[in-house]
Amino acid sequence: MDEIGARLLVVRFFILSIWTSLYFGFQLLESAHAMELRATQAELAARENELRHLQSRMNPHFLFSALNTVIASKDDPMAVQEVTHGLSEYLRFLLKDTRPLEPLSREIDALEKYLTGQAPHFGKNLVCRIQCEKAARGMMVPTMMIQPLLEDAFQHRLQSGEAPLQIWVTARVEKGFLLVCVSSTTELSAEGEAPVRSGLQALDYRLRLLLDPEVRVEQQSDNGWSRVTLHIPLTTEGQTKIR
Repeated sequence: MDEIGARLLVVRFFILSIWTSLYFGFQLLESAHAMELRATQAELAARENELRHLQSRMNPHFLFSALNTVIASKDDPMAVQEVTHGLSEYLRFLLKDTRPLEPLSREIDALEKYLTGQAPHFGKNLVCRIQCEKAARGMMVPTMMIQPLLEDAFQHRLQSGEAPLQIWVTARVEKGFLLVCVSSTTELSAEGEAPVRSGLQALDYRLRLLLDPEVRVEQQSDNGWSRVTLHIPLTTEGQTKIR
């Protein structure tokens, strides 16, 4: 074999080696990508299962609460009718769309329907105000994010008999966070704190699954008021961070 033939053989071997390396390299990358995709799909499936489990716990809790509200109004047929109608409208509103996330404006609309179902029972002993900044209304949030916090206040009021019950719901954008605050005139006893704390932990876990691990749920009590604030991080574009 002459020198030129030897050099051509070396070049061919070199090119073959490069193509072989590229082929197996791409195969490894594709395999790694497939494994990553399967892991992501498994994580999403697990997350969806956890969310369904949490939702399955929330819905019966809401229904039991609704039934208790109707029973508590049993001595006033007109109130029973109004409560039942209001709560059925709220349920119809929720069942119309089962997406895990929705604009905050829709959550606020749902709250107003929920309050319509509660108002006949409490009458003048219920004062509720909802203030939502325009910048916050389009933010995507989990379905039924605020309602359980109001439900806790109503249940505490039914058990304690304190009057009147005042509830303030505010939502605003501040320093890279969507801040949703629910304040109510309910000071919890040590006995009443346990179920509320459990509910807040479930809400915190649900927010972290759907949104961002940096979500914070804070509870404060002072001067006869109980306050729960949800700190939801925003992206640099000003939208809620979604996992």
